[in-house]
Amino acid sequence: MNERFLTRGKLKYDNLPHKKGDWVYGNYVELKDGDQTIYCIYGYGEIIPETVGRHICMPDKNGKRIFEGDIIKGKDKKDLFIVEYSQATATFIAKGLDGYPRPVVCKGTMTYYEVIGNIHDSPALLNSADMPLLNEITQNTLMPATPEKFELMQG
Repeated sequence: MNERFLTRGKLKYDNLPHKKGDWVYGNYVELKDGDQTIYCIYGYGEIIPETVGRHICMPDKNGKRIFEGDIIKGKDKKDLFIVEYSQATATFIAKGLDGYPRPVVCKGTMTYYEVIGNIHDSPALLNSADMPLLNEITQNTLMPATPEKFELMQG
Protein backbone atom coordinates (compact mmCIF):
# COMPACT_ATOMS: atom_id res chain seq x y z
CA MET A 1 0.00 0.00 0.00
CA ASN A 2 1.15 3.50 -0.79
CA GLU A 3 1.99 5.21 2.53
CA ARG A 4 0.79 8.50 1.07
CA PHE A 5 -2.83 7.35 1.21
CA LEU A 6 -2.69 5.25 4.38
CA THR A 7 -5.46 6.01 6.88
CA ARG A 8 -6.46 4.47 10.18
CA GLY A 9 -9.74 4.27 12.05
CA LYS A 10 -11.46 2.25 14.77
CA LEU A 11 -14.01 -0.34 13.64
CA LYS A 12 -17.61 0.51 14.41
CA TYR A 13 -18.73 -3.15 14.41
CA ASP A 14 -17.14 -6.58 14.81
CA ASN A 15 -15.54 -7.75 11.56
CA LEU A 16 -13.68 -11.02 12.14
CA PRO A 17 -10.87 -11.40 12.92
CA HIS A 18 -11.14 -7.80 14.19
CA LYS A 19 -13.45 -6.62 16.95
CA LYS A 20 -15.38 -3.41 17.43
CA GLY A 21 -12.94 -0.67 18.48
CA ASP A 22 -9.86 -2.29 16.90
CA TRP A 23 -7.62 -0.05 14.82
CA VAL A 24 -7.56 -0.90 11.11
CA TYR A 25 -5.31 0.58 8.45
CA GLY A 26 -5.86 1.03 4.73
CA ASN A 27 -7.61 3.20 2.15
CA TYR A 28 -10.33 5.50 3.49
CA VAL A 29 -13.67 5.44 1.66
CA GLU A 30 -16.87 7.44 2.14
CA LEU A 31 -20.02 5.75 0.84
CA LYS A 32 -23.28 7.63 0.31
CA ASP A 33 -26.56 5.90 1.16
CA GLY A 34 -29.24 8.49 0.50
CA ASP A 35 -28.63 11.30 2.99
CA GLN A 36 -26.37 9.12 5.12
CA THR A 37 -22.59 8.84 4.75
CA ILE A 38 -20.84 5.62 5.75
CA TYR A 39 -17.14 5.88 6.62
CA CYS A 40 -15.02 2.83 5.84
CA ILE A 41 -11.50 1.53 5.59
CA TYR A 42 -11.52 -0.51 2.40
CA GLY A 43 -11.55 -4.23 3.14
CA TYR A 44 -12.39 -3.83 6.84
CA GLY A 45 -15.80 -2.20 6.99
CA GLU A 46 -17.38 0.77 8.70
CA ILE A 47 -15.31 2.84 11.10
CA ILE A 48 -16.06 5.48 13.71
CA PRO A 49 -15.67 8.79 11.80
CA GLU A 50 -14.13 10.68 14.74
CA THR A 51 -11.21 8.26 14.80
CA VAL A 52 -10.14 8.70 11.17
CA GLY A 53 -6.53 9.80 10.93
CA ARG A 54 -4.30 10.20 7.91
CA HIS A 55 -0.71 9.03 7.91
CA ILE A 56 1.65 12.02 7.75
CA CYS A 57 4.17 10.11 5.59
CA MET A 58 7.07 10.34 8.00
CA PRO A 59 8.11 8.30 11.02
CA ASP A 60 8.96 9.38 14.55
CA LYS A 61 12.47 8.98 15.98
CA ASN A 62 11.84 5.25 16.54
CA GLY A 63 10.58 4.61 13.01
CA LYS A 64 6.92 4.38 14.13
CA ARG A 65 4.23 5.71 11.78
CA ILE A 66 2.61 9.01 12.79
CA PHE A 67 -1.09 9.70 12.20
CA GLU A 68 -3.45 12.59 12.81
CA GLY A 69 -4.60 12.44 16.41
CA ASP A 70 -1.31 11.03 17.68
CA ILE A 71 0.29 12.51 20.77
CA ILE A 72 3.98 13.10 20.23
CA LYS A 73 6.58 14.07 22.80
CA GLY A 74 9.89 15.85 22.59
CA LYS A 75 12.78 15.58 25.02
CA ASP A 76 10.81 17.02 27.94
CA LYS A 77 7.69 15.22 29.30
CA LYS A 78 5.80 18.52 29.17
CA ASP A 79 6.79 18.95 25.52
CA LEU A 80 3.63 17.23 24.19
CA PHE A 81 1.82 17.90 20.93
CA ILE A 82 -1.23 16.63 19.05
CA VAL A 83 -0.74 15.98 15.34
CA GLU A 84 -3.42 17.70 13.26
CA TYR A 85 -4.03 18.77 9.68
CA SER A 86 -4.26 22.51 9.11
CA GLN A 87 -6.57 23.63 6.30
CA ALA A 88 -5.02 27.10 6.53
CA THR A 89 -1.53 25.89 5.65
CA ALA A 90 -2.51 22.65 3.86
CA THR A 91 -0.02 20.70 5.93
CA PHE A 92 0.24 18.63 9.09
CA ILE A 93 1.05 20.55 12.25
CA ALA A 94 1.85 19.68 15.83
CA LYS A 95 -0.49 21.59 18.10
CA GLY A 96 0.99 22.42 21.49
CA LEU A 97 -0.98 21.93 24.68
CA ASP A 98 -1.40 25.68 24.85
CA GLY A 99 -3.49 25.42 21.65
CA TYR A 100 -0.94 27.04 19.37
CA PRO A 101 0.54 25.23 16.37
CA ARG A 102 4.25 24.49 16.23
CA PRO A 103 5.92 24.02 12.86
CA VAL A 104 7.62 20.74 13.80
CA VAL A 105 5.97 18.32 11.39
CA CYS A 106 8.67 18.07 8.75
CA LYS A 107 11.22 15.45 7.83
CA GLY A 108 14.16 17.04 9.64
CA THR A 109 12.49 17.73 12.96
CA MET A 110 10.36 14.61 13.42
CA THR A 111 13.53 12.68 14.27
CA TYR A 112 13.40 14.42 17.69
CA TYR A 113 9.85 13.34 18.56
CA GLU A 114 8.21 10.04 19.43
CA VAL A 115 4.61 8.83 19.38
CA ILE A 116 3.47 8.07 22.94
CA GLY A 117 -0.25 7.56 22.30
CA ASN A 118 -3.24 9.14 20.63
CA ILE A 119 -6.22 11.24 21.65
CA HIS A 120 -8.61 8.29 21.36
CA ASP A 121 -6.77 5.64 23.40
CA SER A 122 -4.60 7.77 25.70
CA PRO A 123 -6.39 11.02 26.63
CA ALA A 124 -5.03 10.74 30.17
CA LEU A 125 -1.59 11.64 28.81
CA LEU A 126 -2.91 15.15 28.28
CA ASN A 127 -4.87 15.50 31.50
CA SER A 128 -2.68 16.54 34.39
CA ALA A 129 -2.67 19.41 36.84
CA ASP A 130 -0.17 21.49 34.86
CA MET A 131 -1.71 20.91 31.41
CA PRO A 132 -5.06 21.94 29.90
CA LEU A 133 -7.76 19.30 29.52
CA LEU A 134 -7.97 17.44 26.22
CA ASN A 135 -11.38 18.81 25.28
CA GLU A 136 -10.11 22.38 25.68
CA ILE A 137 -7.25 21.62 23.32
CA THR A 138 -9.24 19.87 20.63
CA GLN A 139 -12.05 22.45 20.66
CA ASN A 140 -9.63 25.30 19.94
CA THR A 141 -9.19 25.96 16.25
CA LEU A 142 -6.52 27.66 14.21
CA MET A 143 -8.84 30.55 13.41
CA PRO A 144 -7.52 34.05 14.16
CA ALA A 145 -8.44 35.49 17.54
CA THR A 146 -11.70 37.43 17.63
CA PRO A 147 -12.53 40.21 20.08
CA GLU A 148 -14.82 37.78 21.92
CA LYS A 149 -12.01 35.22 22.29
CA PHE A 150 -9.62 37.95 23.43
CA GLU A 151 -12.04 39.05 26.17
CA LEU A 152 -12.39 35.45 27.34
CA MET A 153 -8.61 35.09 27.49
CA GLN A 154 -8.31 38.25 29.60
CA GLY A 155 -10.60 36.70 32.20
